[in-house]
Amino acid sequence: HAHRRPPTPEGPATGWVHGDFHPLNLLYRGADPVAIVDWDRLDVQPRAEEAVRAAAIFFVRPAGQLDLAKVRAYARAYRRAAGAGAGELAAAVHRVWWERLNDFWILRWRYRLDDRRADPQFPAVSALAVWWTREYEAVCAAFTE
Repeated sequence: HAHRRPPTPEGPATGWVHGDFHPLNLLYRGADPVAIVDWDRLDVQPRAEEAVRAAAIFFVRPAGQLDLAKVRAYARAYRRAAGAGAGELAAAVHRVWWERLNDFWILRWRYRLDDRRADPQFPAVSALAVWWTREYEAVCAAFTE
């Protein structure tokens, strides 16, 4: 898939992003989120990429497929709230997909750091990369339509 490598961004909309936004970094009171924790990756980054990464974590099914109906609803709300266009989201989907194909953080944790805490995530993360590649157009459409 080298021919699908994303081009160098021409300057997507950036802003302060959490950098590691996912369900384990939310604190709840009952069913309501009340706080976001773990701010060590706070940085100015492309906002849409943070949104795509978060959706890929929040809406992944155990077998490594995204719930595209939930992604679509989330992406519509994000585009309205952030004023992001479909092109910005499409570019972010492409960059995050490429990042997923080349990111072996779970293997790094296990074999270089001897840290097995992420091992249970490996099957779904690996399956998601394969599924996302096969369903690339549908994933992109869920974020942009």
